[in-house]
Amino acid sequence: MYCEKCGKKNDDHAKHCEGCGAALPGAGTAGAPAPVVAPPPAGVVAAAPDVAPLGHLAPLVVVALLLYLPRSLWVLFLQAGQTLEIEWIQKFMREHTKGVDQAFLLFNVLELVSFILIITTLFCIVGARRREPQTPNPR
Repeated sequence: MYCEKCGKKNDDHAKHCEGCGAALPGAGTAGAPAPVVAPPPAGVVAAAPDVAPLGHLAPLVVVALLLYLPRSLWVLFLQAGQTLEIEWIQKFMREHTKGVDQAFLLFNVLELVSFILIITTLFCIVGARRREPQTPNPR
């Protein structure tokens, strides 16, 4: 009989796989022959059925990046004006001091929200990875 998880050939009466330790189908049932499962084709890795897909986290990452991008561009714009001494950017900053300060406040709030979204996404990924089945090391 072949293991459904790793494809290793096992004795027909074995209860657990010799390769990964997974319970074999029909283990412990007396009298009934255990079903023979063909090994997976070479080069094909079967996905574990209880691994949570992480595709639902993609929108969180996109939103976090879209919230962070305007602030990065704004800072780049202002720093370029100061560093490269671009006159029209410096004039804009002198004439719109209050607006520049308000924009920085807004972008700081957006950056905080994007940081929270990124941290939440990382915790979701770590939580999903912890739920993955752990296979014992064969000896």
